[in-house]
Amino acid sequence: MILLNQVNKTYHPRGNAAVAAVKDVNLQVESGEFVVITGRSGSGKTTLLNLVAGLAQPSSGQVRFDGVDVWSLSDRAQAFLRNQRMGFVFQFPSLLQSLTTLENVLLPAMFAGRDGKKPLRERAVQLLEEVGLADKLSFYPRQLSAGQQQRVVVARSLVNQPELLLADEPTSNLDEQSEGRSSTSSRISTPAAGLPSCWSPTPAIS
Repeated sequence: MILLNQVNKTYHPRGNAAVAAVKDVNLQVESGEFVVITGRSGSGKTTLLNLVAGLAQPSSGQVRFDGVDVWSLSDRAQAFLRNQRMGFVFQFPSLLQSLTTLENVLLPAMFAGRDGKKPLRERAVQLLEEVGLADKLSFYPRQLSAGQQQRVVVARSLVNQPELLLADEPTSNLDEQSEGRSSTSSRISTPAAGLPSCWSPTPAIS
């Protein structure tokens, strides 16, 4: 499913020394696997997830999805891959303020022109029920707490039934009860064949 071969990502800040965010990474994730990426803040976890998603281009090495080099694809094909076959939970809530909770969850389907289909709307409602937001369908992000917004993002990441779920500190804004509910939702809402997942958990502060 996912294969990283000798992947490196180096940034070159203007006027500063080069920063090797990811160095010589080899990683293979098969269908149904659940992978947790751990490390201190600033150790490159987010960069690694962005490389897997095709949101950042490696300085060297290959990133393959289902045997295809992600960076051999056109921009359009990459966009289709991310919209239809991947789900994302970003580190910070990324909701559109002008859309309701339900509309935000349906956003990936809107991009694909599928949001008007009844099964997808029913799935979006079901996902919001699973994360405890059944009574917030018509609310706007400004009317939700940070934790509630993050639960909307979790539901949105699953609406298109992606083949791969990528989550960057997905529970950082959630209390213990909400964290358990969202983690459960991400597991029970996956395709029957098994959904590979890469998670970057919130780092402990020592």
